[in-house]
Amino acid sequence: PLSLHDALPILQQRIEQATRALREKKEEAEKANFDKTRFLAAASHDLRQPMHALGLFMGELHQRITTAEQRQIVDKVEEAVAAMSGLLESLLDISKLDAGVVVPQLQEIDIAMLTHRLLEVFSAQAAQKFITLRVRCPSARVFSDPILLERILLNLLGNAIRYTPEHGTVLLGCRKRGNHLRIEIRDSGTGIAAQDQTRIFQEFVQLENAARERSKGLGLGLPIVQRLCKLLQHPLSLHSELGAGTTFSVEVPLVPVLHELLAEPSRPFIAAGEAASDFIGLKVLVVDDDELVRKGTGGLLASWGCQVTAAESLAEVKQKSGQQFDMVICDYRLPDGNGLELFDCISAHIDTKPAFILISGDTSPEILQQVAAHGLHLLHKPVRPAKLRSLMNSLLKQ
Repeated sequence: PLSLHDALPILQQRIEQATRALREKKEEAEKANFDKTRFLAAASHDLRQPMHALGLFMGELHQRITTAEQRQIVDKVEEAVAAMSGLLESLLDISKLDAGVVVPQLQEIDIAMLTHRLLEVFSAQAAQKFITLRVRCPSARVFSDPILLERILLNLLGNAIRYTPEHGTVLLGCRKRGNHLRIEIRDSGTGIAAQDQTRIFQEFVQLENAARERSKGLGLGLPIVQRLCKLLQHPLSLHSELGAGTTFSVEVPLVPVLHELLAEPSRPFIAAGEAASDFIGLKVLVVDDDELVRKGTGGLLASWGCQVTAAESLAEVKQKSGQQFDMVICDYRLPDGNGLELFDCISAHIDTKPAFILISGDTSPEILQQVAAHGLHLLHKPVRPAKLRSLMNSLLKQ
């Protein structure tokens, strides 16, 4: 056997080899993670662009149909577009969460305002099935990421309404428990068997949709909810019995009462279904380097009565510097800059600033922070016409 003196160099050499191999593996993993992150960023932007344009064209088409037969065809196409858009959005969301590229932006949230907005979103869908939709939440402020928390509750409420039979009941309720707010979504549906309560958090699992009907969802909502709750460290629980309905619960930290008392009152929420009559003659500048999106946005706005001017870059907008606009709808990414630079340019040269809406396929936290610092509104592609119309109404009333 080798002496310790003779064995030491050999051991050192093996340790160096193992360390070098480990370093190489680490670098490979980091590069793979970077490539995955870069791919997700590109896919998020490039795949959202055509879906965004398609949604805008569908919105314009709705304004132009004249017969019941045409409406039926358009409705079917719109269902297919909505299904594709939903699938793309969910797949990208899951990929981003698994890649660890989603960074929560935690802040205070007015829970009453959030639940009111959810009620507005789902009222029509519940009414179609004669479902009684109730919201019972005390006045409170919680600490979370507003976009991610809303996504959690949107998925849970959407599932509850989708799987509750006609004339059923869905309740969104909140209860204070110590220093947390417990948000519950209860339904009077068929319930979930004990052996299936783990499976429903797996991708594409739908217990009551063996035929894969798109009207019953995609089977990605609950996996996204579970990942988001884990990311935000909001405990998620499920209680269900066959024939007795289902309750999903999410616990969110409460903001201390002193902060709540000192908080400024929030602005009233503008419902999505408001009329667009105020848009007649509205002068709108649309800035986007994608021709399909420019045409789609311009056509939709024109069908609402707006006077539309289009541009594809900052340089082209500067050529129109003598024109006055009531509103600017701008893509965040431009070939010679970004939408925030355009806003700064307009703000520096015009006394009466137009209402300003940014639209982007990029959901990175850096962009969200920059937009928030400017006090602007950001919509993520694909944008539904009703959502765009709602924000336009809200900005004009302000």
